[in-house]
Amino acid sequence: LISGILFIISLTFTAVLWFLFSFIIGCLAFWFENLFFVLLVKDVLISLLAGYYFPLSILPDFWKKVVNLLPFKYFGNYPVNIILGNQPINNWIENTIIELGWIFVLYIVLLVVIKKGLKRYADIMG
Repeated sequence: LISGILFIISLTFTAVLWFLFSFIIGCLAFWFENLFFVLLVKDVLISLLAGYYFPLSILPDFWKKVVNLLPFKYFGNYPVNIILGNQPINNWIENTIIELGWIFVLYIVLLVVIKKGLKRYADIMG
């Protein structure tokens, strides 16, 4: 029951994190006419770094440290480990604080990107 509750909380934060990251990438439309390849690279990058293709635990130590610094593990690997019961409660609290920090950072980045993008945006009717 406890791991289910922790999973739901983590999944909610994961959804917010995913939304913010995708929104920032979507805002690149202010600068690019065609986002197909940008979205493709985003999906491949997230799939690799979130642990969709392979478990992140098999990475060498250097790459584990790099992946742990980035927010991508919270998209896939982290919620799966919670539901499997591989996260002790103190580790869950620490990772949730880090995840909330990433949500805050991405929100600030989103505000900056939208502000700069709207200055560049020109709506031409017709």
